[in-house]
Amino acid sequence: MTVKKFKLIKVGKQGGMWAIGKDDDRIYNLVGDAGVVSWIPDKTGKGVSIAAGLHNLLWAVNKNGEIWRKTNAGPYTPEGEWNKITTKSGKNDAKSIAADNDGHVWYTQTDDKIFRSKDPVTDEKAPTWIDGPEGGKSDNLAPFNSSILYCTNKAGQIWLHANNVWTELKTKSNRPDASMVSVGNDQTIAYVDKSGSIFRFKVPNEGAALPDVIEWENRPMGKVSMVAVYNKDLIWCLNTKGEVWRTMQNGVWAQLRETTGRVWRYTVKPNDTLNAVVMKEFKLTKAEDITRQADLIAGQSGLLNPNILKVGDVLQLYL
Repeated sequence: MTVKKFKLIKVGKQGGMWAIGKDDDRIYNLVGDAGVVSWIPDKTGKGVSIAAGLHNLLWAVNKNGEIWRKTNAGPYTPEGEWNKITTKSGKNDAKSIAADNDGHVWYTQTDDKIFRSKDPVTDEKAPTWIDGPEGGKSDNLAPFNSSILYCTNKAGQIWLHANNVWTELKTKSNRPDASMVSVGNDQTIAYVDKSGSIFRFKVPNEGAALPDVIEWENRPMGKVSMVAVYNKDLIWCLNTKGEVWRTMQNGVWAQLRETTGRVWRYTVKPNDTLNAVVMKEFKLTKAEDITRQADLIAGQSGLLNPNILKVGDVLQLYL
């Protein structure tokens, strides 16, 4: 297995996973088939911010502040084309970009001012940009739809704009210590604080009012730089090393690595522990390596509790 390093990840509104290379700004798409998982680089696309919208449209802001859009960006569609999209000011002053569940595209300017497309973008026509919510400035956008927007600002606050009103969402610590926020297609919210911890909250029903005090749930995962939420059962994150991890229904974090299609399998014997199996089977001695490999096996084997192995259970790991 190999591990590519990234500096940004985004999960698309249709479930696709995208990333930006840590050292070269190259855009990658995650493709999986028959046990083989690969990050496929775009032929020409580069960016510092990306957004995968509906209708296989991929959006990017590059280091020059330009907005670009690619059509047919899905992994199983004919190769699309990149086209430059003019910003509202007509200048190269875009900073970051995002897409919501209704097909609208949002971006922030270099002064953190917010803009969005007037209508959902469904074809190759250039969007008409309008001003975002009045009074809003952000360095990280997480739009749910055209009327519900989550974002963070440079002060470390999380803000929600809904029903034409801005409301600050207090963090777990009750301090302004958020570095970024993400929202899933079921309105699950997650944020990363400045220490690198992840916190999650699931809105009870779409459009429901948030409680006065949000009971954030901590999702321990070492030091994290970014989180990307698809829904409450599938959350992705990027750690400070540039590695991609995900947690699914069982709540266990597993590192995502490119695979060859080969699968390691092991049948649990009496008195086996997961760490002991890892040390023996993979000849590992460093605690960090053993823990990482054990987490991968736990995630891919569907272990609800990695500390409890049942004789006869089959462990597996894609290689």
